[in-house]
Amino acid sequence: GLQQIEIGLTAADVPYRGVGGALVAATAEIRDLIACLRAIHDPSDQVATVAALRSSAYGCTDADLLSWVDARGRFDYRTVPLAGLATGGSPVGEALASLHALHVARIGRSAAVTVEALAHERMLAMGTFLHRQPREAWRRVRLVVSQARTLANAGLPTLRDLVEWFDELLDKRADTTAQPPEGDEDAVRLMTVHGAKGLEFPIVFLTGLDGRQRTAGSRVDIAIPLDGALPDTESGDREGQSLSRGRAEIEAKCGDFQTLGYAAYGEREKLLLEAERIRLEYVAATRACDHLILLLHRRAPSKSEGKSAPTAASRIAARLDRPDAPSTPLATPFAWQDIASAEISVAKTPVLDTLDQWERAGNTDEWINDEREWLRDRVESISAASRRAVVTPSRLRRDHASPANGSGSGDDHQSVPPAEPDESDLVRETSGGDPTEDASEGADMRTRAQARGTIVHQVLERIDLGTLENIVQLVAECIEDKKRQPHIRDLVKGDASRIITLVQNAARSPFVTNAITSGRLWRELPLGASVDGVVISGVIDLLHEAPDGTLAIADFKTDVVGDEMEARATAGAYEAPGGAYALALEAVTGRPVSSVSFIFAHLDDGHTVTYQGDDLRRIIQVARDRTRELHHLPVM
Repeated sequence: GLQQIEIGLTAADVPYRGVGGALVAATAEIRDLIACLRAIHDPSDQVATVAALRSSAYGCTDADLLSWVDARGRFDYRTVPLAGLATGGSPVGEALASLHALHVARIGRSAAVTVEALAHERMLAMGTFLHRQPREAWRRVRLVVSQARTLANAGLPTLRDLVEWFDELLDKRADTTAQPPEGDEDAVRLMTVHGAKGLEFPIVFLTGLDGRQRTAGSRVDIAIPLDGALPDTESGDREGQSLSRGRAEIEAKCGDFQTLGYAAYGEREKLLLEAERIRLEYVAATRACDHLILLLHRRAPSKSEGKSAPTAASRIAARLDRPDAPSTPLATPFAWQDIASAEISVAKTPVLDTLDQWERAGNTDEWINDEREWLRDRVESISAASRRAVVTPSRLRRDHASPANGSGSGDDHQSVPPAEPDESDLVRETSGGDPTEDASEGADMRTRAQARGTIVHQVLERIDLGTLENIVQLVAECIEDKKRQPHIRDLVKGDASRIITLVQNAARSPFVTNAITSGRLWRELPLGASVDGVVISGVIDLLHEAPDGTLAIADFKTDVVGDEMEARATAGAYEAPGGAYALALEAVTGRPVSSVSFIFAHLDDGHTVTYQGDDLRRIIQVARDRTRELHHLPVM
């Protein structure tokens, strides 16, 4: 059966996917879920209620059920008030309270919402991780939800409709809900013949060949005549009103009662069913392109099955025994009785008979301490995993005061990243603070300095760096940018001339001259790379390719510095961000970075502080270490 196949595949660690409604509906997960839904729909069905209690959703043991019965409890949650059940302390009582609540709430819910509520309340998604293949187990639960929605769209929205649909599916074994498998995992497909129609596979294992056709039992069968005539037929000329009415005979069987002609009809039906089985076996066998493996395990028929039609396995085995059997070497068919019984060694007595012996087998205090330590590690691991492992280069900047004159860097506002929250959705580092502004202006002055630095970057991105053509117009347009908040535009309206000077100084720097000469330069280049499991995300102000094929990075700074010595000291605060840009760029492109430069626009000709060679490797390592420290990773 399906369960044995799943056990075998799981033991061999072979991933598998059940494809097709009839096949999946026969699994334990679906049966448990349908039992719960049946109990929620009909409280009087005590068999379904007990099945729901014993299912994986509620997990009540036989001992729990026996204790409930001994306490004169009934398996009908309507007989006891909901509050009384919930506070009883018994697992059965709590389970019945849950079923009762879902039963009451079902009136205002669709069947799909009820299934989702049951799955959420009983944490069925978490329970699937106890399986060797949790994805497959959870997919089965999703199938029930999906089918409930499908039935609702077809005008069958109730729980009863859903339960009856699955009952009919299991009874007919029709694969009406076959779905394509999820294509992102290499797995064995478990399919019915109906579900495999129209498909081909390199290797096919054909199982279930020993199955016998189930008898009709007490089902009512109606036999329609072979000529297709229906009861109460009419013939003749309607216009002439000469009509002859007659009745075509039908045959029927209900339980032990049958009409006289039903026996002949039964023989005809057997022939038709046999032909249908052979057709299905042909369809199944022809699904294989390269290899067809037939599982011909079979058992001797019981006395009640002695006169029934032979199974497919028996027919195939008999065919292979004939002289005209296929000449291609085939595995010899065998029956169960031909297999020697395997001896399984089982311990005669348990290693530890009682709980007392188990507790005396070791130091319980040590176990308790180990458990507490495990819980602490678990909380720390969950906390670490919950942190977003993304860092911007500006977050790595050292919070500093310039050692040259004690004044703070103009980028001090970036100690709370990211900068430019009102300018762009891109996460980028921008400079632009101005510590010489009157401190009494407070937040407005900081906002003004930040906006000024942002405008400098915007102009340098758009302007012709070689000619600086239309610089006045570009500065005015950037100041009046509608994306900028009105009060910020008002703050920087008087800074146009200062912004023009900063842009001119930055454009005259040797780095920009070399970038223009190279002909291969990129401005405001978005960058993102995963380094040691942490994503470094930012924007490079200016990048160009050197003649030797290496890459050179520049970062424009609008910090107020008095001379080259102060610029060098201020650049020290940006070593980690600069190293982060180089680290991420090398990770993305696979090409070496030869230099990282900081261009200070407040100095004439854009004085540049450059890191290359050993200094560059040092700041890259600083960036890597600081990134790992920030995310509580061991420093390399």
